[in-house]
Amino acid sequence: MAFTLKQTKPKQPSFTGSEIEEIQIPYVKPAGLKNDLFDQLDALMQSEDYDDEFHVPTGSAFSRMRGFLEGVSGHLKTALPLGTMYADGDGGLRLEWIRPDRELRLVVSASPEGRSYIYHEQGNDYAADYSPTADALSYWLNWLGN
Repeated sequence: MAFTLKQTKPKQPSFTGSEIEEIQIPYVKPAGLKNDLFDQLDALMQSEDYDDEFHVPTGSAFSRMRGFLEGVSGHLKTALPLGTMYADGDGGLRLEWIRPDRELRLVVSASPEGRSYIYHEQGNDYAADYSPTADALSYWLNWLGN
């Protein structure tokens, strides 16, 4: 599901009896918010917020996450949806897409031998795929948008 942001002029609320008219509030992107997953990935790798206890993502995690993102691009019905990417502190990366009724997560371990997976949830139904591929991620991203 792609989102198109339009800046609208907010209406002044009018009150009639006990009803309240809906108003639209224009969306303003917070300063520094990365709206592209590739930008988020690059920013995580360049961050200086790492130390001896919270480790920078490994080159392996970076290249595998980038491979997933590049691999899904041609298989989606819509544009790659915006998600939230963050370092796990152990050298791996996590990417989350959270919608009101569905969640999808891609977890990439620090090393290829580690435990990477795709987690999906809708209501009380949830599961994880411990052999993640770009094709599987494409499938679940299309599911997320439906």
